[in-house]
Amino acid sequence: MRVRRNPELRQEVFIQAAKTLFQEKGYDGVSVRDVLAKVDDKSASPSVFYYYFKSKEDLYYSCIKATSESYVEGFRKILDRDYSSFEERIFAIIDHIISSLLNDNNIAMTGGSVMNRMFILDMKEKITREIATLWKIKFEEKTSSDSGYISSYLAGGVGEMIYSYMLSESKEKEDIILLSKSMLLFCCKTLGYGKDEIEGMLNAIEEHIRQYLD
Repeated sequence: MRVRRNPELRQEVFIQAAKTLFQEKGYDGVSVRDVLAKVDDKSASPSVFYYYFKSKEDLYYSCIKATSESYVEGFRKILDRDYSSFEERIFAIIDHIISSLLNDNNIAMTGGSVMNRMFILDMKEKITREIATLWKIKFEEKTSSDSGYISSYLAGGVGEMIYSYMLSESKEKEDIILLSKSMLLFCCKTLGYGKDEIEGMLNAIEEHIRQYLD
């Protein structure tokens, strides 16, 4: 008797396989046959692939969407968790951002077509709005009257820094450290931290990120 596969689980296998391939070869360097081979369906016909996805482009969009949802969910968990200080929370957020960039940065930069670029920009805006909403909820818990403005400003500013890093050709250790310090500085100044507090946290985040990357 033939065992029927769970379509949702099988679709997830294709997405995870394609994410790896898109990062390794770029969008144009990946074929449907490559994806089938990656999921150990070397002998299967392309019809197996098209049962789950309309096209390679559809699969690519699914990869970006899955990556984005995972990123936002990680952010949500950090904001929901209790931390002893702002420094501990912001370090956890920066760790999450850096980890996501190191693991998934290339996936969002592999689609060369105009439609793919537009899709990535749309996802970027969607992520920014979702994270702004998460920040707003957290600020409202502290009865901040400017929670909407501050959350949008933080999410938008940090989002632009991340996107600029993703577009840059240089992604060495020092570039990651600079990004981490820039995000921290932006957040601290927005939230009104003093010069001495900021300087101390900048030194701490640099040491933290160097250890994280080693």
